[in-house]
Amino acid sequence: MMDERITEGLNEAIMSQFQNLRDSLPGSEEETAAVENITKLYRLGIDEVKVDCDFDEKCFRREMDKAHQKQEEELKEKEAKDEKRNRWFQIGLSGGMFLLEYLATWTWHKRYLRFEETGTFSSRAAQKVDGLSKSFKICKRK
Repeated sequence: MMDERITEGLNEAIMSQFQNLRDSLPGSEEETAAVENITKLYRLGIDEVKVDCDFDEKCFRREMDKAHQKQEEELKEKEAKDEKRNRWFQIGLSGGMFLLEYLATWTWHKRYLRFEETGTFSSRAAQKVDGLSKSFKICKRK
């Protein structure tokens, strides 16, 4: 609304200066003053258009920056969510591996390293382990 009034005022002033230019005699001071006034008014009009364009451009850049910033924030949130999910997955995987290792060791001890009442190994796998320990001298025997 303000821009329209300014533009209309400038156009009216320019038209009145053209009217003064038409009414003046060629080479007179009135003609020179009218030409100078028209030139100044046109420059004002051009400056007004430049200001409007700069304002529009700044508004557009601001909107684009906001959209870019919003996009970056969404990307960061997604990355944080993925990182959290991956961290929990790694924790679960590590826990599962520990449990599997523990269960395998426990099962092996329970099945294959069962001593009889005489103190000898009863299964073939345990006897092989006992044989390996003797050959590598892991355990000292008397």
